[in-house]
Amino acid sequence: MTERNEMKVVLTFVNSPKKSTRHVSVELSIPRTHFWRLMHKLKLKPYRPRLAHCLLEDDTFHRLQFCEQMSDLIGWESDLLDKII
Repeated sequence: MTERNEMKVVLTFVNSPKKSTRHVSVELSIPRTHFWRLMHKLKLKPYRPRLAHCLLEDDTFHRLQFCEQMSDLIGWESDLLDKII
């Protein structure tokens, strides 16, 4: 039975790699704990989309401005970095 489930899980993620693990578990009628054990055994990891933004033209200016402001603040308050960290 577990070999059959392993094949089902692998085929499901090969056919649709972005599918939710929760949906696959329900779709295949496999309890989530068992499903996660299978994922671990097969060395599969869930797909989690990460949003990343591109750098804009103003970003360089804003970063430089932030660094200058922090430099001024550190000059006035020497233990500022210790407070931040």
